Amino acid sequence: MTMQTNLQIKMATTVQNNAQVQPENIQHKITSLWQEKSMKTASNNQYQSDKINLSPNEKNKINQFISELKSREDKKEFFAHIFKTMIHLGKDEKQNFVAGVAQTFQSSDDPEMQSLNTKFTKALSRYMSISLMSIPLTNQLNHNISNVTLEGDNDDDDIGPI
Repeated sequence: MTMQTNLQIKMATTVQNNAQVQPENIQHKITSLWQEKSMKTASNNQYQSDKINLSPNEKNKINQFISELKSREDKKEFFAHIFKTMIHLGKDEKQNFVAGVAQTFQSSDDPEMQSLNTKFTKALSRYMSISLMSIPLTNQLNHNISNVTLEGDNDDDDIGPI
């Protein structure tokens, strides 16, 4: 009982001294930091999207990709098309391709393009999460495959002829 009383006294003095951090203050700080980070990222993305120069071949690929996206009404087909396209591109090609597609969507005032942009962004996030989750799995599989022993354990000697 005295321990509980001492604890209550300590908490009361802490609250009186304003040393206790209020959850609202933490939430406010985190929200403001997140907004700052988001604004910096958005301004960096805006800056990067403004300076992308695409070759005519890249523009043709992007336009063809967008026209194929327009024909995909089903969510699964839409995602599958994005997934197949992305896995066939190299790392640098992916960055330029995604930036070019985003730039094309953002430069258009067509409501259909804005709708496609939203769907594309969601599908791209899904693709990126799948890619990130598959890396550890791939590494583990490669490790397991490289450590497989093909020689017997000599435990087969215990088994006699039938």
